[in-house]
Amino acid sequence: MKTPVQEELIRNIMTINGGHSGFWDALAWHGNETVFYEAKLRKHDRLNKNQYKWVRSALEAGLSIDQFVLFDWQYAV
Repeated sequence: MKTPVQEELIRNIMTINGGHSGFWDALAWHGNETVFYEAKLRKHDRLNKNQYKWVRSALEAGLSIDQFVLFDWQYAV
């Protein structure tokens, strides 16, 4: 369950972004610190334009680039 701080943050980002399009895979927080996570399959998947727009909107809303974590993963053989 999101806290009021995260609810307000997401609302602000969505207002700047023009909606929820591009929202990353996961959102985590501890106190007032918030981090967005995205996982991409190596050589088959990449951030799309809506996800880049979400990051730009979040930066405009006051987040830092350090609050975004991109996981590059692959199948283990």
